[in-house]
Amino acid sequence: QAPGASPADPARQRGVEVGTVTKVRRTGAPPLLVATGTREGHAALVVLDADASTTLDSMDLSPAHDWLHALPPFDLDGDGTLEIVAYSPARVHVLSLDPAQGTLAPELTWACTEGK
Repeated sequence: QAPGASPADPARQRGVEVGTVTKVRRTGAPPLLVATGTREGHAALVVLDADASTTLDSMDLSPAHDWLHALPPFDLDGDGTLEIVAYSPARVHVLSLDPAQGTLAPELTWACTEGK
């Protein structure tokens, strides 16, 4: 738990509301962590090393209203690149993750319209 974080709100760390943390296993290499978070209307998805001490890549997915979550990465099309679906009340993003390099690339984004 981060200093100043309340035990009543464990998802809030250093002012960031943590949405999702997923471990991505790799063949012959340490796992990666994929995490989402929001802070003051901004949202991001980050790729971290196995002990979360180094950020390998990140992508700004703002705006965010209350939260941002992601589905576990999965190779949907069999090309060796993992796809990640990140979603909030405002948007749905599809990103690709190169598991060997730990890098992200944007693929698609949809804006959500209330009531539709």
